[in-house]
Amino acid sequence: MSVDKRIQPHPGQSPNSAGRASPNKYVPYKKVSAGTLAGALTIILVWLVNSFVLVGDHALTGEVASALTTVLTFVVSYMVPEA
Repeated sequence: MSVDKRIQPHPGQSPNSAGRASPNKYVPYKKVSAGTLAGALTIILVWLVNSFVLVGDHALTGEVASALTTVLTFVVSYMVPEA
């Protein structure tokens, strides 16, 4: 009897009768944690730049800050391996 490798649970998860992960596994994946941390650090970095480097009319706009956060979060989440 062969096992279909495509229907395997994620490492660290044990499927229950419905095929879902065990309810006692509430730890986020590395990708999620790294993306969240990258987004938060980008927001702090933009605040520091606006407060201490680009003072006055030259501050980064909200649109630029949002774009930087989105791009950096994507890049970090893409680069971090799953598991």
